[in-house]
Amino acid sequence: MRTILAAGAACVALLANSANAADLPLKAPAHEAPPPAAPYDWTGVYIGGHGGYAWTAKTWSDTFGNQLADYTANDWIYGGQVGFNWQRGAWVFGAEAQASWGEIRKGVLWTDPDVDPWTDPDTSPVVGGRVTTKRIGTTVDRFGTIAGRLGYAFDRVLVFAKAGGAWAHDVYRAFDADTASETLIASASGTRWGWVVGGGVEYAIIGNWSTKIEFDYLDFGSERITLLSIPGVSPATRDVDVRQSIALVKVGINYRFAPTTH
Repeated sequence: MRTILAAGAACVALLANSANAADLPLKAPAHEAPPPAAPYDWTGVYIGGHGGYAWTAKTWSDTFGNQLADYTANDWIYGGQVGFNWQRGAWVFGAEAQASWGEIRKGVLWTDPDVDPWTDPDTSPVVGGRVTTKRIGTTVDRFGTIAGRLGYAFDRVLVFAKAGGAWAHDVYRAFDADTASETLIASASGTRWGWVVGGGVEYAIIGNWSTKIEFDYLDFGSERITLLSIPGVSPATRDVDVRQSIALVKVGINYRFAPTTH
């Protein structure tokens, strides 16, 4: 009997210990990994600035198709941009408007006296006032684009392409290079329209700030320009056809108005 009682007591003790162990909380793993960070979200309206370098190619021809001058000019540029992004998955859709300023200019000599010559009786030393040697050139003082953007995001890195419309404001001038001071004899100015294609890479550096590098090509085709002569110079007007394109590389910084992702 005594043996049976001892065995029963041992069973009761074992069952009590098992119940107490079942009530204890499970111990968490010693090194539980934190949840992965959400991918960077490029959605939002942004504004920013840029700086860079631009090259413009110009070809002047008379109305008969005879080439008068062919040259390139280059200079530093600066400007700003505003746009928006809309991200779905890794794809980023958007649009951007930007404008740049600078002084991209160059003048070249043109020495063909047989194509509708100007006469400048007040300043030209040539008999009859005939302007034998001219200097013609242009200045691009501002230009811009309005384009759609399509990008693919690798988290904080966005690779994008763009295409759309472009505009440029030019000043055209012709000088009497037969004079020591190269007297201005005719000029014109105006805004012309064309198209743009380009692309680049943008990187989210911290918070809502991002930086980018971009290359764009703007083409304006050929346009007829009417140069207006100054008083005393004849003929009073002169038509020329000017073909123009602009290539540029720039770096920029943007601030996006949207909640910070990470």
